[in-house]
Amino acid sequence: MEASLGFLRTRPDVTVSQLGGGKCVPLRRVCRTAEAYEARIASFLDRPYLNQSLLIRMKTAPISRRILAYLIDSLIAFLVFVLVAQLLVFVPLRHLLIGSEDWFRSGWNAQVYTLLTMSLPTWLYFALAEFSPWGATLGKRLFKLRTVTQATQGTMTLLQSLAHAMVKLLPWEVAHLANNLPAPMWYDPDPGFRIAFLLAPLLVSGYIALAFLTKERQSLHDLAAQTIVLSAVSKQE
Repeated sequence: MEASLGFLRTRPDVTVSQLGGGKCVPLRRVCRTAEAYEARIASFLDRPYLNQSLLIRMKTAPISRRILAYLIDSLIAFLVFVLVAQLLVFVPLRHLLIGSEDWFRSGWNAQVYTLLTMSLPTWLYFALAEFSPWGATLGKRLFKLRTVTQATQGTMTLLQSLAHAMVKLLPWEVAHLANNLPAPMWYDPDPGFRIAFLLAPLLVSGYIALAFLTKERQSLHDLAAQTIVLSAVSKQE
């Protein structure tokens, strides 16, 4: 019951109708205090039909849905942080503050720029979205997925969500390092083949394989942050 209460306590969308009431009104609007809200939920957790109609309708998320959600989130991050933000914000700001493009001929300078203007905003997008009351990025919300703590099925802490995002996006950083070091590829007259580019897809493959091998479908970032991903189950399921 404690795990179920921990999960429900963090849900922003629990309604009176879901908990056996009449009209579909958000329960937090009906209960004026946090104590009243938790008491109302706890009183319903003893009813068998609630466990069947609300709690058990969450299961370990299928890996296929998680991959699709990740692809959508990656597309969102690319469009927002790599294209739009770069063109409208960071490139004009770069020319204003730095001026010469020679600064970017240094691999480490290019890596720092990539880290601050692309990687950091992407980490924050994933971390803050999954730290929110929904526990999900836009891609996961589209597929009715939710990332929760493994122990209580409640919302992740901010530290957990940051660790989860950084480990999840590690293949991105490996690709960035391969592109920028020892010199940015677009400035290197003979870049040749950089073997580090092979490491990124190998890491992605390892992440997916690990999710298939673990009982709760946990990949490396889930194990690092001690989280699981749940999926809403339709009434037909």
